[in-house]
Amino acid sequence: AFVGLLPPLANRIRLWLVDVASLVFCAFFSWKSWTLAHEAWVDGQVTNSMWSAPLAIPYVLMASGMTLLCVQIVLQLLIPFSGASRR
Repeated sequence: AFVGLLPPLANRIRLWLVDVASLVFCAFFSWKSWTLAHEAWVDGQVTNSMWSAPLAIPYVLMASGMTLLCVQIVLQLLIPFSGASRR
């Protein structure tokens, strides 16, 4: 079995730092996605196709996905405090 290059404590710290950096990026992306969706909704932006689908639909889906990803990362960050093991 592969043990790893870092000691267990250093590896846990590394995983925590990666989760925090990912959360910061995803939270910013989520915030900007929600503002983009709101702007598309208020301005009535549509695609350039003949169908002219509202752009708010894909923007809301993108923002929702990024928000769910933020929730997942927050839950990962809370695992050490819950007593559960991270796999």
